[in-house]
Amino acid sequence: MTTYLATAMPSPEAGTLVEVDFPFGHETTPLAYGVDCEDRLVDRVAEVVPPGLVVVVADRNVAGVANRVRNLLAARGRRSALLTVDATESAKSLATVDELARRALAAGMSRSSSVVSVGGGLVENLAGMLAGLAFRGVPIVHLPTTPVGAFDAVLSRKQAVSLDGVKNALGLFRTPTFVGVDLRWLETVDRTLLMTGLAEMAKNVVAVVPEDAGRFVAAVEGLDADPSGSLMTLLDIGIRAKAPFLAADPDEKGVALVFEYGHTVGHAIETSAVTPRPHGESVGWGMLVAADVARVMTGLNVDAYALHDELLRPLGVVRNAPPDLDVAVVVERALRDNKRGYRPLAEDEVGMVLLADAGRVAGETSVPIVPVPADLVRRCLAQLMEER
Repeated sequence: MTTYLATAMPSPEAGTLVEVDFPFGHETTPLAYGVDCEDRLVDRVAEVVPPGLVVVVADRNVAGVANRVRNLLAARGRRSALLTVDATESAKSLATVDELARRALAAGMSRSSSVVSVGGGLVENLAGMLAGLAFRGVPIVHLPTTPVGAFDAVLSRKQAVSLDGVKNALGLFRTPTFVGVDLRWLETVDRTLLMTGLAEMAKNVVAVVPEDAGRFVAAVEGLDADPSGSLMTLLDIGIRAKAPFLAADPDEKGVALVFEYGHTVGHAIETSAVTPRPHGESVGWGMLVAADVARVMTGLNVDAYALHDELLRPLGVVRNAPPDLDVAVVVERALRDNKRGYRPLAEDEVGMVLLADAGRVAGETSVPIVPVPADLVRRCLAQLMEER
Protein backbone atom coordinates (compact mmCIF):
# COMPACT_ATOMS: atom_id res chain seq x y z
CA MET A 1 0.00 0.00 0.00
CA THR A 2 1.07 3.56 -0.70
CA THR A 3 2.16 5.48 2.39
CA TYR A 4 0.17 8.64 3.07
CA LEU A 5 0.95 11.33 5.64
CA ALA A 6 4.14 9.43 6.47
CA THR A 7 5.50 12.21 8.65
CA ALA A 8 3.84 13.64 11.75
CA MET A 9 1.14 16.18 11.00
CA PRO A 10 2.11 19.72 12.00
CA SER A 11 0.68 21.19 15.20
CA PRO A 12 -1.36 24.35 14.52
CA GLU A 13 -0.95 27.71 16.18
CA ALA A 14 -4.06 28.85 18.10
CA GLY A 15 -6.68 30.26 15.78
CA THR A 16 -5.09 28.86 12.62
CA LEU A 17 -5.96 25.90 10.43
CA VAL A 18 -3.82 23.13 9.06
CA GLU A 19 -5.32 21.29 6.11
CA VAL A 20 -4.38 17.91 4.66
CA ASP A 21 -5.94 15.75 1.96
CA PHE A 22 -7.34 12.48 3.28
CA PRO A 23 -7.56 9.74 0.62
CA PHE A 24 -10.61 7.68 -0.30
CA GLY A 25 -9.40 5.61 -3.24
CA HIS A 26 -8.67 8.03 -6.07
CA GLU A 27 -10.58 10.82 -4.33
CA THR A 28 -9.36 13.01 -1.51
CA THR A 29 -11.28 14.97 1.11
CA PRO A 30 -9.87 18.15 2.68
CA LEU A 31 -9.45 17.63 6.42
CA ALA A 32 -8.76 20.81 8.40
CA TYR A 33 -7.87 21.00 12.07
CA GLY A 34 -6.77 23.51 14.63
CA VAL A 35 -7.33 24.90 18.13
CA ASP A 36 -9.89 27.68 18.76
CA CYS A 37 -10.56 27.79 15.03
CA GLU A 38 -14.37 27.72 14.70
CA ASP A 39 -14.34 30.90 12.63
CA ARG A 40 -11.84 29.55 10.13
CA LEU A 41 -13.59 26.18 9.90
CA VAL A 42 -16.90 27.82 9.04
CA ASP A 43 -15.12 29.89 6.39
CA ARG A 44 -14.12 26.61 4.75
CA VAL A 45 -17.60 25.11 5.14
CA ALA A 46 -19.14 28.12 3.44
CA GLU A 47 -16.62 27.76 0.60
CA VAL A 48 -17.18 24.08 -0.12
CA VAL A 49 -20.97 23.62 0.15
CA PRO A 50 -23.54 24.64 -2.49
CA PRO A 51 -25.62 27.83 -2.11
CA GLY A 52 -28.81 26.30 -0.70
CA LEU A 53 -29.96 25.62 2.85
CA VAL A 54 -27.31 24.13 5.15
CA VAL A 55 -29.00 21.42 7.25
CA VAL A 56 -27.10 21.10 10.54
CA VAL A 57 -27.70 17.74 12.25
CA ALA A 58 -26.38 17.94 15.80
CA ASP A 59 -26.20 15.98 19.01
CA ARG A 60 -28.50 17.77 21.44
CA ASN A 61 -25.64 17.85 23.96
CA VAL A 62 -23.54 20.07 21.70
CA ALA A 63 -26.32 22.35 20.50
CA GLY A 64 -24.19 25.27 21.71
CA VAL A 65 -21.46 24.42 19.19
CA ALA A 66 -24.07 23.89 16.48
CA ASN A 67 -25.68 27.26 17.16
CA ARG A 68 -22.30 29.00 17.02
CA VAL A 69 -21.69 27.33 13.66
CA ARG A 70 -25.09 28.54 12.45
CA ASN A 71 -24.40 32.10 13.62
CA LEU A 72 -21.07 32.09 11.81
CA LEU A 73 -22.78 30.78 8.66
CA ALA A 74 -25.41 33.52 8.94
CA ALA A 75 -22.66 36.14 9.19
CA ARG A 76 -21.44 34.81 5.83
CA GLY A 77 -24.88 35.10 4.28
CA ARG A 78 -25.73 31.41 4.48
CA ARG A 79 -29.14 30.07 5.58
CA SER A 80 -29.25 27.05 7.86
CA ALA A 81 -31.64 24.87 9.81
CA LEU A 82 -30.77 23.04 13.03
CA LEU A 83 -32.03 19.49 13.60
CA THR A 84 -31.01 18.07 16.99
CA VAL A 85 -31.09 14.41 17.98
CA ASP A 86 -30.44 12.40 21.12
CA ALA A 87 -27.21 10.51 20.45
CA THR A 88 -28.42 7.19 21.85
CA GLU A 89 -28.08 3.79 20.23
CA SER A 90 -31.88 3.51 19.90
CA ALA A 91 -31.84 6.65 17.73
CA LYS A 92 -29.52 5.04 15.18
CA SER A 93 -32.44 3.89 13.03
CA LEU A 94 -34.27 4.48 9.78
CA ALA A 95 -37.08 6.00 11.80
CA THR A 96 -34.74 8.76 12.97
CA VAL A 97 -33.46 9.33 9.43
CA ASP A 98 -37.08 9.53 8.23
CA GLU A 99 -37.87 12.10 10.92
CA LEU A 100 -34.78 14.15 10.07
CA ALA A 101 -35.69 14.09 6.37
CA ARG A 102 -39.22 15.30 7.04
CA ARG A 103 -37.95 18.12 9.25
CA ALA A 104 -35.30 19.06 6.68
CA LEU A 105 -37.84 19.18 3.84
CA ALA A 106 -40.19 21.26 5.97
CA ALA A 107 -37.32 23.69 6.59
CA GLY A 108 -36.72 24.08 2.85
CA MET A 109 -34.13 21.44 1.95
CA SER A 110 -33.56 21.11 -1.80
CA ARG A 111 -31.08 19.71 -4.30
CA SER A 112 -28.84 22.73 -3.64
CA SER A 113 -28.68 21.96 0.08
CA SER A 114 -25.95 20.32 2.10
CA VAL A 115 -25.82 18.48 5.43
CA VAL A 116 -23.37 19.30 8.23
CA SER A 117 -22.97 16.94 11.19
CA VAL A 118 -21.99 18.31 14.60
CA GLY A 119 -21.40 15.58 17.18
CA GLY A 120 -19.89 12.12 17.46
CA GLY A 121 -19.92 9.01 15.32
CA LEU A 122 -23.61 8.20 15.77
CA VAL A 123 -24.70 11.68 14.66
CA GLU A 124 -22.25 11.53 11.76
CA ASN A 125 -23.91 8.31 10.58
CA LEU A 126 -27.41 9.78 10.80
CA ALA A 127 -26.34 12.92 8.96
CA GLY A 128 -24.53 10.84 6.35
CA MET A 129 -27.61 8.72 5.75
CA LEU A 130 -29.71 11.85 5.32
CA ALA A 131 -27.17 13.35 2.90
CA GLY A 132 -26.91 10.14 0.89
CA LEU A 133 -30.66 9.66 0.53
CA ALA A 134 -31.92 13.23 0.08
CA PHE A 135 -32.40 13.93 -3.63
CA ARG A 136 -30.15 10.91 -4.35
CA GLY A 137 -27.27 12.64 -2.63
CA VAL A 138 -26.24 16.06 -1.37
CA PRO A 139 -22.84 17.04 0.10
CA ILE A 140 -22.01 15.92 3.63
CA VAL A 141 -19.62 17.86 5.89
CA HIS A 142 -18.48 16.52 9.27
CA LEU A 143 -17.56 18.72 12.24
CA PRO A 144 -16.81 16.08 14.91
CA THR A 145 -16.96 17.08 18.56
CA THR A 146 -15.80 13.78 20.10
CA PRO A 147 -12.41 12.06 19.85
CA VAL A 148 -13.85 8.84 18.43
CA GLY A 149 -15.69 10.92 15.83
CA ALA A 150 -12.65 13.00 14.90
CA PHE A 151 -10.01 10.29 14.98
CA ASP A 152 -11.94 7.38 13.51
CA ALA A 153 -15.62 7.64 12.52
CA VAL A 154 -15.43 10.55 10.04
CA LEU A 155 -12.46 8.95 8.27
CA SER A 156 -14.85 6.72 6.33
CA ARG A 157 -17.34 6.70 3.47
CA LYS A 158 -19.61 4.32 5.41
CA GLN A 159 -22.91 5.71 6.71
CA ALA A 160 -25.32 3.33 8.41
CA VAL A 161 -28.12 2.68 10.88
CA SER A 162 -29.03 -0.43 12.84
CA LEU A 163 -32.05 -2.72 12.54
CA ASP A 164 -33.47 -5.34 14.91
CA GLY A 165 -30.32 -5.49 17.01
CA VAL A 166 -27.96 -5.79 14.02
CA LYS A 167 -25.48 -2.91 14.08
CA ASN A 168 -25.14 -0.99 10.81
CA ALA A 169 -27.46 -3.38 8.97
CA LEU A 170 -28.66 -0.68 6.55
CA GLY A 171 -26.40 1.89 4.99
CA LEU A 172 -24.73 3.52 2.03
CA PHE A 173 -21.46 5.08 0.96
CA ARG A 174 -20.99 8.86 0.87
CA THR A 175 -17.62 10.57 0.65
CA PRO A 176 -17.47 13.62 2.92
CA THR A 177 -16.94 16.91 1.10
CA PHE A 178 -15.02 18.37 4.03
CA VAL A 179 -14.02 17.42 7.58
CA GLY A 180 -13.20 20.08 10.14
CA VAL A 181 -11.90 19.54 13.69
CA ASP A 182 -11.48 22.16 16.40
CA LEU A 183 -9.50 20.29 19.04
CA ARG A 184 -10.98 22.58 21.68
CA TRP A 185 -14.38 20.97 21.08
CA LEU A 186 -12.95 17.59 22.02
CA GLU A 187 -11.84 18.85 25.43
CA THR A 188 -15.47 19.32 26.52
CA VAL A 189 -16.37 15.63 26.28
CA ASP A 190 -17.30 13.87 29.54
CA ARG A 191 -14.11 12.37 30.94
CA THR A 192 -15.41 8.79 31.15
CA LEU A 193 -16.79 8.89 27.61
CA LEU A 194 -13.58 10.51 26.39
CA MET A 195 -11.45 7.70 27.79
CA THR A 196 -13.63 4.77 26.75
CA GLY A 197 -14.16 6.34 23.32
CA LEU A 198 -10.42 6.21 22.78
CA ALA A 199 -10.70 2.41 22.68
CA GLU A 200 -11.32 2.84 18.94
CA MET A 201 -7.89 4.45 18.78
CA ALA A 202 -6.36 1.65 20.85
CA LYS A 203 -7.79 -0.74 18.25
CA ASN A 204 -6.01 1.10 15.44
CA VAL A 205 -2.74 1.00 17.37
CA VAL A 206 -2.73 -2.72 18.19
CA ALA A 207 -4.06 -3.79 14.78
CA VAL A 208 -2.21 -1.40 12.45
CA VAL A 209 0.45 0.80 14.09
CA PRO A 210 1.80 -0.97 17.20
CA GLU A 211 4.94 1.15 16.88
CA ASP A 212 2.78 4.08 18.07
CA ALA A 213 1.80 2.34 21.32
CA GLY A 214 4.14 4.45 23.44
CA ARG A 215 2.93 7.70 21.88
CA PHE A 216 -0.67 6.64 22.41
CA VAL A 217 -0.25 5.84 26.11
CA ALA A 218 1.76 9.04 26.70
CA ALA A 219 -0.96 11.10 24.99
CA VAL A 220 -3.68 9.50 27.09
CA GLU A 221 -1.71 10.12 30.27
CA GLY A 222 -1.10 13.74 29.21
CA LEU A 223 -4.73 14.68 28.57
CA ASP A 224 -5.04 16.57 31.87
CA ALA A 225 -1.78 18.50 31.71
CA ASP A 226 -1.76 19.24 27.97
CA PRO A 227 -5.16 18.43 26.44
CA SER A 228 -4.60 20.15 23.09
CA GLY A 229 -1.16 18.64 22.60
CA SER A 230 -2.34 15.17 23.58
CA LEU A 231 -5.39 15.37 21.33
CA MET A 232 -3.17 16.51 18.46
CA THR A 233 -1.00 13.42 18.94
CA LEU A 234 -4.07 11.18 18.96
CA LEU A 235 -5.42 12.87 15.83
CA ASP A 236 -2.08 12.30 14.12
CA ILE A 237 -2.04 8.60 15.05
CA GLY A 238 -5.64 8.09 13.95
CA ILE A 239 -5.35 9.81 10.59
CA ARG A 240 -2.03 8.29 9.61
CA ALA A 241 -3.17 4.79 10.65
CA LYS A 242 -6.26 4.90 8.44
CA ALA A 243 -5.01 6.84 5.40
CA PRO A 244 -3.13 4.09 3.52
CA PHE A 245 -5.93 1.56 4.04
CA LEU A 246 -8.70 3.91 2.89
CA ALA A 247 -6.60 4.91 -0.11
CA ALA A 248 -6.36 1.26 -1.12
CA ASP A 249 -9.87 0.22 -0.03
CA PRO A 250 -12.25 3.22 0.13
CA ASP A 251 -15.37 1.09 0.73
CA GLU A 252 -13.69 -0.91 3.53
CA LYS A 253 -14.65 -4.26 2.06
CA GLY A 254 -11.10 -5.62 1.75
CA VAL A 255 -7.85 -4.78 3.51
CA ALA A 256 -9.51 -1.94 5.47
CA LEU A 257 -11.70 -4.50 7.24
CA VAL A 258 -8.82 -4.58 9.72
CA PHE A 259 -10.55 -1.61 11.36
CA GLU A 260 -13.39 -3.96 12.30
CA TYR A 261 -11.04 -5.52 14.86
CA GLY A 262 -12.94 -5.92 18.13
CA HIS A 263 -16.22 -4.96 16.49
CA THR A 264 -17.96 -8.33 16.02
CA VAL A 265 -18.20 -9.04 19.75
CA GLY A 266 -18.08 -5.31 20.56
CA HIS A 267 -21.23 -4.60 18.58
CA ALA A 268 -22.94 -7.57 20.25
CA ILE A 269 -22.01 -6.25 23.70
CA GLU A 270 -23.09 -2.71 22.81
CA THR A 271 -26.57 -3.84 21.76
CA SER A 272 -27.18 -6.41 24.50
CA ALA A 273 -25.43 -5.42 27.74
CA VAL A 274 -27.76 -5.33 30.74
CA THR A 275 -26.73 -1.69 31.24
CA PRO A 276 -26.12 -0.04 27.84
CA ARG A 277 -22.41 0.51 27.14
CA PRO A 278 -20.89 3.19 24.86
CA HIS A 279 -19.58 2.10 21.47
CA GLY A 280 -15.90 2.70 22.19
CA GLU A 281 -15.95 0.82 25.48
CA SER A 282 -17.82 -2.08 23.85
CA VAL A 283 -15.15 -2.28 21.13
CA GLY A 284 -12.54 -2.45 23.89
CA TRP A 285 -14.24 -5.49 25.44
CA GLY A 286 -14.54 -6.96 21.95
CA MET A 287 -10.78 -6.54 21.49
CA LEU A 288 -10.08 -8.45 24.71
CA VAL A 289 -12.33 -11.32 23.59
CA ALA A 290 -10.69 -11.30 20.14
CA ALA A 291 -7.27 -11.55 21.81
CA ASP A 292 -8.45 -14.54 23.86
CA VAL A 293 -9.81 -16.20 20.71
CA ALA A 294 -6.54 -15.52 18.88
CA ARG A 295 -4.49 -17.12 21.65
CA VAL A 296 -6.32 -20.35 20.79
CA MET A 297 -6.66 -20.04 17.00
CA THR A 298 -3.60 -18.10 15.79
CA GLY A 299 -1.11 -18.52 18.61
CA LEU A 300 -1.10 -14.80 19.39
CA ASN A 301 2.14 -14.22 21.28
CA VAL A 302 2.40 -13.05 24.87
CA ASP A 303 3.64 -9.55 24.00
CA ALA A 304 0.85 -8.84 21.50
CA TYR A 305 -1.70 -10.23 23.96
CA ALA A 306 -0.38 -8.04 26.77
CA LEU A 307 -0.39 -4.96 24.50
CA HIS A 308 -4.20 -5.07 24.49
CA ASP A 309 -4.29 -4.60 28.26
CA GLU A 310 -1.53 -1.97 28.20
CA LEU A 311 -3.54 0.16 25.77
CA LEU A 312 -6.99 -0.40 27.25
CA ARG A 313 -6.24 -0.28 30.98
CA PRO A 314 -5.65 3.51 31.05
CA LEU A 315 -9.04 3.91 29.35
CA GLY A 316 -10.93 2.03 32.07
CA VAL A 317 -11.41 -1.19 30.09
CA VAL A 318 -9.97 -3.66 32.60
CA ARG A 319 -10.32 -7.44 32.46
CA ASN A 320 -11.53 -7.84 36.03
CA ALA A 321 -14.38 -5.34 35.59
CA PRO A 322 -16.40 -6.30 32.49
CA PRO A 323 -20.00 -5.13 32.08
CA ASP A 324 -22.92 -7.31 33.11
CA LEU A 325 -23.58 -9.56 30.12
CA ASP A 326 -25.82 -12.44 29.15
CA VAL A 327 -23.25 -14.53 27.30
CA ALA A 328 -25.87 -16.43 25.28
CA VAL A 329 -27.41 -13.19 24.00
CA VAL A 330 -24.01 -11.72 23.09
CA VAL A 331 -23.10 -14.84 21.10
CA GLU A 332 -26.48 -14.81 19.34
CA ARG A 333 -25.91 -11.17 18.32
CA ALA A 334 -22.35 -11.94 17.19
CA LEU A 335 -23.69 -14.73 14.96
CA ARG A 336 -25.90 -12.10 13.23
CA ASP A 337 -23.14 -9.50 12.89
CA ASN A 338 -23.06 -7.51 9.66
CA LYS A 339 -19.71 -9.02 8.63
CA ARG A 340 -21.44 -12.25 7.67
CA GLY A 341 -21.06 -12.74 3.93
CA TYR A 342 -17.48 -11.55 3.50
CA ARG A 343 -16.40 -15.16 3.94
CA PRO A 344 -18.42 -18.41 3.86
CA LEU A 345 -19.50 -19.13 7.43
CA ALA A 346 -21.34 -22.09 8.91
CA GLU A 347 -24.42 -21.37 11.00
CA ASP A 348 -22.40 -21.91 14.17
CA GLU A 349 -19.43 -19.74 13.11
CA VAL A 350 -18.79 -16.05 13.87
CA GLY A 351 -16.89 -13.85 11.41
CA MET A 352 -14.10 -12.00 13.24
CA VAL A 353 -10.95 -10.05 12.51
CA LEU A 354 -8.14 -11.76 14.43
CA LEU A 355 -4.49 -10.87 14.86
CA ALA A 356 -1.55 -13.17 14.26
CA ASP A 357 0.65 -10.55 15.90
CA ALA A 358 0.40 -6.88 16.80
CA GLY A 359 0.02 -5.05 13.49
CA ARG A 360 -0.56 -8.25 11.49
CA VAL A 361 -3.96 -9.82 10.78
CA ALA A 362 -4.56 -13.54 10.72
CA GLY A 363 -5.70 -15.25 7.53
CA GLU A 364 -5.89 -13.52 4.18
CA THR A 365 -5.02 -9.83 4.36
CA SER A 366 -7.21 -9.10 1.31
CA VAL A 367 -10.37 -9.90 3.32
CA PRO A 368 -9.27 -10.45 6.92
CA ILE A 369 -12.38 -12.17 8.25
CA VAL A 370 -11.75 -15.48 10.04
CA PRO A 371 -14.49 -18.09 10.76
CA VAL A 372 -14.54 -18.67 14.53
CA PRO A 373 -16.58 -21.43 16.21
CA ALA A 374 -19.36 -19.83 18.22
CA ASP A 375 -18.56 -22.18 21.09
CA LEU A 376 -15.04 -20.70 21.34
CA VAL A 377 -16.49 -17.17 21.46
CA ARG A 378 -18.87 -18.38 24.16
CA ARG A 379 -16.03 -19.86 26.22
CA CYS A 380 -13.90 -16.71 25.92
CA LEU A 381 -16.82 -14.52 26.98
CA ALA A 382 -17.58 -16.80 29.92
CA GLN A 383 -13.94 -16.64 30.96
CA LEU A 384 -14.06 -12.83 30.83
CA MET A 385 -17.17 -12.81 33.01
CA GLU A 386 -15.54 -15.14 35.52
CA GLU A 387 -12.88 -12.46 36.12
CA ARG A 388 -15.48 -10.06 37.55
